[in-house]
Amino acid sequence: MEKKRFIFDIDGTLLIPDWNYEKLYFDSVLNKSEFEIFYPQIPKLLEEYEKNFPRYDVVELSRFLTMKSGVLITPEIIIGWNKALGETKPEIIDGVVESLEYLKSKDKSLVALTNWFLEPQIERLKSSGIDSYFDNVYGGELGIKPSREAYMNAMGEFNIDSSIMIGDSLDFDVYGSGRIGMDAIFYNPKGKDYDKAKVKSIGSMKKIKEMF
Repeated sequence: MEKKRFIFDIDGTLLIPDWNYEKLYFDSVLNKSEFEIFYPQIPKLLEEYEKNFPRYDVVELSRFLTMKSGVLITPEIIIGWNKALGETKPEIIDGVVESLEYLKSKDKSLVALTNWFLEPQIERLKSSGIDSYFDNVYGGELGIKPSREAYMNAMGEFNIDSSIMIGDSLDFDVYGSGRIGMDAIFYNPKGKDYDKAKVKSIGSMKKIKEMF
């Protein structure tokens, strides 16, 4: 069936994230000992949160991070964290603009789907200059990939057969959407191992033009 709704992951698919901002931010809001305890745990803690909670919520995340790390991470700190992310200037992945322009010229509906909070991600899309390509952006407040809810929200008024997910995570973008019957494309610029018989893969975002 013809694909009409293209759902793009953001970090690692559209934009190159610069996580250095996290180090600078938490160094400014935590004392030295708190920083040394909390900062190295961030990736592991967020991974655990996403496995156990259906969506992102500032108060819930504050409680979770505080309990798991032993460092008081208030809602205000999380709000500041989002503000710091929104002020970063991300680099656009090569081939993204070319492919987005091509898809829009074909009257495709483009949306972005992120697991993180919506507001800072919208700001990053704006600062990178690609926000205008997207009909909507869906954040983790509505649902965290790989939950069914996340993909269904991003699908909007379109059906599963006419929608496709594009992202750089096998678990969050490919396998998760596949479990609800949605097609997906694995953006794999580093040549990670994957099941070539079951997964469509591209090494460059420019390849999208050749596929649709």
